[in-house]
Amino acid sequence: MLFRSLANIIYKFCKENGYDIKIFYRMAVNCFCHYTAEPAIHDDHAFPHYVFLMYLNDFDEGYTSLYDENDVLIQKIVPSKYKAVIYTGPHKAGYPALDQHKFVLVATFGTDLK
Repeated sequence: MLFRSLANIIYKFCKENGYDIKIFYRMAVNCFCHYTAEPAIHDDHAFPHYVFLMYLNDFDEGYTSLYDENDVLIQKIVPSKYKAVIYTGPHKAGYPALDQHKFVLVATFGTDLK
């Protein structure tokens, strides 16, 4: 039931923003704690996909940074509770400030099965 409830939130947001989900590859609620190491730039899968990300609480720092294929920063997403975004490509998930936690709902999905 939890999966269906979360999937419905994601389906609705994606449809309102012009994305027609055909398949979910991964869905999770992630918790991040403060950490001093620099997070790595990465792509979630080695095949074309989109990422849905919703911040579930307020916290300081912990930005999501988006990069182009040459690892050049193209956008820094400032988190706020219930803010949702869709993106694709390399990114890094920043850590929250000391003594804080960052909770996010994240899903990767495809829009075309060809």
